[in-house]
Amino acid sequence: MAEVIWSPEAIQDVSGIGNTIGRTSESYASSVVSKIFRVVDSLQTLPESGSEVEEYLNPEIRERLSGKYRIIYRLRENVVEVLTVIHGSRRLPILLG
Repeated sequence: MAEVIWSPEAIQDVSGIGNTIGRTSESYASSVVSKIFRVVDSLQTLPESGSEVEEYLNPEIRERLSGKYRIIYRLRENVVEVLTVIHGSRRLPILLG
């Protein structure tokens, strides 16, 4: 089973998603955030289930989708590091390190 580590940026991303959606519907915000967490939780047992992120040309950088959101993570040995969670229509940030 892989260990899942959240970057501070990814935590902020999910918090921002929840806050933004919550302005109009708290229940929908809760549903979206819960789905994101369920997808990330599934990476513990299926860390290679995501596809490579073609923008980065790095086989360690992978993604899973949750609704309209892209969950970008780095897979190294038995560790999944969630790097960012971003709306599918937005450009991906430059990842360092």
